[in-house]
Amino acid sequence: MSYEDLDRILGLLEQLYIFEGIPRQQLIEIASRFESMVINRGERIFSEGDEGDEFYLISSGRVLITKADRHRQRVLAILSEGDYFGEEALLYDRPRSASAVALEKTVLLCLNSEHFNELLREYPLIHRNLSITAESRYLARKGEFEWLAEDELIYLVTRKHEIFLILSLLIPIFIGVISLPIAGLSFVASTPFLKVAALIFGLAGIFIAVIWAIWKWLDWENDYYIVTSRRVVWQEK
Repeated sequence: MSYEDLDRILGLLEQLYIFEGIPRQQLIEIASRFESMVINRGERIFSEGDEGDEFYLISSGRVLITKADRHRQRVLAILSEGDYFGEEALLYDRPRSASAVALEKTVLLCLNSEHFNELLREYPLIHRNLSITAESRYLARKGEFEWLAEDELIYLVTRKHEIFLILSLLIPIFIGVISLPIAGLSFVASTPFLKVAALIFGLAGIFIAVIWAIWKWLDWENDYYIVTSRRVVWQEK
């Protein structure tokens, strides 16, 4: 690998957040592990269901990522210089979840599975950052983000921390807890009226608590913070 090639790869790595915090000297060593590959327009890089054997970084050109959706191919992303892909199959040792095709003559920087796994073992920070990316892309495939532009790339999809879900459930849990003994009073009440009243109020409280808790969970489950190549979005369903 020439000095110019190494310097170009290093420049790309320095722009990626997954390598953030890695000293320059170590980034130079990481850059030296990549191999260059030229892909012609229309050439398929891999297909959905293929075995994952390489991680890719785009040095130049554009790559279309699609996924089979019933009887059509759904466009997931159009990637360009500085974007990376192929990490999910290697991270989780499973088949490719989507297909990748070059939209124009494209130069890819490739890291085979052996070097990729070595990199993750040596740099836990990179492992963590790539795992966040893989999880974000998984959530992006599940979600419906119709507002995305064709060439807009999702970098991060995340929900509020679980602590916010727990806090939002405190009131329905409290209502459910106090409703149980009220319902229990129906077994010890001294008159039929009190028995019926305790049972009705107790069961109503439990029902309200359960419905409220389910609604809070669904509300948390369907709210996303999304970072794209153009903007930061909070999507609430």
